[in-house]
Amino acid sequence: MFAILGSIPIMAQAVQEHNVWMEMFRSLAFAALFGILGIVLAIFAYRLFDWVSPIDVEKELGENRNIAVAILMAAFLLGICIIISRAIGS
Repeated sequence: MFAILGSIPIMAQAVQEHNVWMEMFRSLAFAALFGILGIVLAIFAYRLFDWVSPIDVEKELGENRNIAVAILMAAFLLGICIIISRAIGS
């Protein structure tokens, strides 16, 4: 009977270590899920902006190498990504 009581702290430590690993896996899974969600939302916002804007963004960036459109899109995507990160992180 004393041998069983002596092994309780060892079992408790094993359970605690298992919980730490499960919590770490759960946190990593949520981080990956929210990261993918953020990327999908940023792509959706880019496509929506491209559809709504009167200029063809891909043509201006690819063929004409328009620096002004590149700066506009960089600022737009940066702002959208900040908003998405705050919305997901809250």
